[in-house]
Amino acid sequence: MIMRTLAGIVICLFMAGCSHSLPSEEDKGQEGTIDPGLVVLNQEQIEIGKITFGKLTRRVLSRDIKAKGKLILRWQKNASVGTMINGTVESIFVSVGDRVSKGKLLATITSPEIIEVQQRYISVRGLLEFQRSEYERQELLNEEKINADKRLQEARKNLTDLEAQYQSLRMQMAMFNIPLEALDRGKIQPVAGIVSPIAGTVEEMEITIGQYVEPNETMFQIIDKSNLLLELRVFEKDVPYIRIGQRVTFTLANLDQDIYESTVISIGRTVEEDARTVKVVADFPNISQYILPGMFCSAEIHTDEQEMDALPEEAVIGEGLSNTYIYYTRSPEMDSLITFQRMVVRTGFSEDDYIQVTPLDTIPPDARIVISGSYYVKSAALKQLE
Repeated sequence: MIMRTLAGIVICLFMAGCSHSLPSEEDKGQEGTIDPGLVVLNQEQIEIGKITFGKLTRRVLSRDIKAKGKLILRWQKNASVGTMINGTVESIFVSVGDRVSKGKLLATITSPEIIEVQQRYISVRGLLEFQRSEYERQELLNEEKINADKRLQEARKNLTDLEAQYQSLRMQMAMFNIPLEALDRGKIQPVAGIVSPIAGTVEEMEITIGQYVEPNETMFQIIDKSNLLLELRVFEKDVPYIRIGQRVTFTLANLDQDIYESTVISIGRTVEEDARTVKVVADFPNISQYILPGMFCSAEIHTDEQEMDALPEEAVIGEGLSNTYIYYTRSPEMDSLITFQRMVVRTGFSEDDYIQVTPLDTIPPDARIVISGSYYVKSAALKQLE
């Protein structure tokens, strides 16, 4: 009997021990579990990790298409200046590098032909005045039936011919830049002027005083680089995304990494066979004296621009399309311990170190998002799981 009692006691103690050493299924789920989405840091750790906070902001972002190219002169801003008549250079009034306005006198040339055309102009102008009077007289006589219609017709023809000659000579005087005011007073000019057809800078000068020049020669090259064109080469696969009016930003290889901005104004309609690229041209208002035609550039064409929710790129931790997230906290700023939570997000366009962010859950209104130091928070989370 005593032996049976002792055996029962031993069995009870053994079962009691087993009940303490074998956890239940519920205990298994709770014991040793740490939520990887929660991280607690103190203020010292926040300072060490250089953690700063912010919120989602609205920014204009886009799909960026990269391209290479160079700056070129606008077709209307490049002038080769010469003479319309043979002659000898008498005077030069500008030097290479000078800034000139439209109509500025660059040089003068002299030639017997210049004197002859002015003589013809004065002569035809006098004949025209006489012929107008004669036509008016014949018209009056014809009305009174004093002369035949044939005389009036001859007078009208002579007047028409002289008027045509007079207008032609006036146009020649304008091309030779000879002032008509002096000619109308009978004063012949010994020289013709060479003037600039555009405002710009004297880029080249191909003449010297005493040099004989002909109409097919270039005397001056005038350029205006205040408004340049950005000529880009875009791969044919990217052309469907490009539209006139889209913004283009670019940097120049031989200058500081300043970012300049231009606008698409033309899209080519042919593909270059060798490189499989299409020419895209953008307008660039140039205010820098150091930016010159011919400079090479690297550009980004910003397509599909729209305002989106965005964060600095360093705020987003990416581990593949299905595991991209941010950290945020609802703890008051001055709390000694700050609790961080993780939220999965979807990202999109990126530009200028900002990236489009779409949270897959609702961010609390009082949440402060980690915009720098996210990887420090992630590191702390991993240590917490060890």
